Amino acid sequence: MDDIKTIKIKPLDKLLKDSRNLVKELMDSHFESIEHDEARKIVEMKFFLKAFEFIRKKWNVRILYELEIHSGLNFNEMIRHMEGISSRSLSDRLKQLEDLNLITRTVQDGRPPKVLYELSEKGQGIIELIQFIIVYLTGI
Repeated sequence: MDDIKTIKIKPLDKLLKDSRNLVKELMDSHFESIEHDEARKIVEMKFFLKAFEFIRKKWNVRILYELEIHSGLNFNEMIRHMEGISSRSLSDRLKQLEDLNLITRTVQDGRPPKVLYELSEKGQGIIELIQFIIVYLTGI
């Protein structure tokens, strides 16, 4: 069984190494083209933290996960699937994730009209990256 895991993870290791090399080249080029004094470092760190703010906020990753496994949900379905989240928190998080283009919001015809939330292509990419990290770290 361990041999099968090793065989399946080897391509992921190569993909990660290739990705790291590409990102390193991009970052090296960036650092060579722009002077990085202390003020620039602070600006870039704020940008970095802002880019990953959605991970730090409670419920965001869980919402993405629920939308992934259920292929989209309406508001009340999400409340039922996410024990402990308040309506206000869910509403706030959905708005933030929509603003980040990680989810889509579609108003469906009917009485009363329903709103369907689904992962956007960008949101699916985030889920795939998270899954990749989990597989890489755990060796599943």
